[in-house]
Amino acid sequence: MPGFLDLIESKCRVFRFVGPADLALATKLRWLKGRIRIWLAREKSMIEREAEFRNEEIRRLESVAERRNLSDLEAEYKLECKNVVEGFNMVKLRDLQQKSRAKWAVEGDENSSFFHGVLNSNISGNRMHGLLLNGEWVTDPLLLKEDVFEFFAGKFADPVMHRPKLICPNLARIREGDMEGLTRPFSLEEIKNAVWDCEGDRAPTPDGGVKVLVGRLKLVIGGLISVEQSEFLANRSILDGPLVLNEVIAWLNKSGMKGMLFKVDIDKAYDSVNWGYLDSIMIQMGFPNRWRRWVNAIIVSAHASVLVNGSPTREFQCTRGIRQGDPLSPLLFLIAMEGLSGMLKEAVSKGFFHGIRVGHNGPTLSHFLYADDAVLLGEWNTTNAVNLKRILRVFHAVSGLKVNLNKCRVFGTKVDDGEVLGIARILHCRVGIFPFCHLGLSVGGNMNLIKSWDPILELFKKRLSR
Repeated sequence: MPGFLDLIESKCRVFRFVGPADLALATKLRWLKGRIRIWLAREKSMIEREAEFRNEEIRRLESVAERRNLSDLEAEYKLECKNVVEGFNMVKLRDLQQKSRAKWAVEGDENSSFFHGVLNSNISGNRMHGLLLNGEWVTDPLLLKEDVFEFFAGKFADPVMHRPKLICPNLARIREGDMEGLTRPFSLEEIKNAVWDCEGDRAPTPDGGVKVLVGRLKLVIGGLISVEQSEFLANRSILDGPLVLNEVIAWLNKSGMKGMLFKVDIDKAYDSVNWGYLDSIMIQMGFPNRWRRWVNAIIVSAHASVLVNGSPTREFQCTRGIRQGDPLSPLLFLIAMEGLSGMLKEAVSKGFFHGIRVGHNGPTLSHFLYADDAVLLGEWNTTNAVNLKRILRVFHAVSGLKVNLNKCRVFGTKVDDGEVLGIARILHCRVGIFPFCHLGLSVGGNMNLIKSWDPILELFKKRLSR
């Protein structure tokens, strides 16, 4: 609405608050909300009076038109009045649409006796009636909430106070020109784009301002992340890794070479990232201090509570991990996984780990990463397996990201089952069987068969039918 930006700017100039920055922002937003409501009520009243006056003018001119032809000035004025009334009706329609959403939640089917009957039945079935604590069955609600609080507070606390630092020489560094772009003052256009990117007609969440940082980071992160990572980046596809893996496996089988594939899953990946490790990787990539302070302020402000039978526990402070659902988190996790990518490259260059060289003059492939899913490739020998296990152990020590061995599988090409079992015992994982599913695509099967592409075709059909 006209005058809205001027109102916000004038009110922000006079707002004063002494206290923490996050509390100041929350207080400022609540204060602004009250001023906006007063202004909006006044503006709506003025617009309604104007619309009613224009309607009366339209009726008057229509009455005149019944007696004689309207002059050009009268016809032009009538058209102007109609445009004003139509504009008012559009604003009123949008307002009613928003109100209907709130009314539907209160009076619609979502508030029917049937809906509540089903909901109450589900709540009753999911209710926690008690816990076995130190050999005793505890049903006291307060004790239950306190134990759940302590359990989850421990899960989001780093068990290691001081982790060793990782010095990774293979990390790409941000260009000098991009540093200024990351830390320049926020423009009105950036804020507007962040709000406009919100889904449908929904308002931005309290973390909506993070989208401005996301927009800036997306412009530079493509040059910092190695080609072995294929998620959340422009011009990279989720299918890159599986397709290349299929070609590598086919080449190994055709050439008769032994090869090892280790399918790795990172346990509780987003929840386990050590903040100091992430900051050290950003330092080595050359991120400006101001940018790092912004990112760290977002990370360390994380608090959480747990719903126990519909009632929340006390809030606890998180001391590790990045927030699920935060648009910045996938990009930060990319940066965190660059440490593992750099370690593997360094191990290959120093001869501690031998990847698979494709052809005589082809590249040496050692890993493909997609979020918390990784496939590591190497020559088939015991030394390679032992060193790979050491690399993953060191990565856990520096980053807090631990391999979930129950979900890990080792695969071998041109080797017998006994050899695969021996390597599986070294890695403390299970034996995998070709073909296997990786990122929705079959890997290790015969991709010349039409049926091998059925999962991809089904995926496209589902998306096109939406």
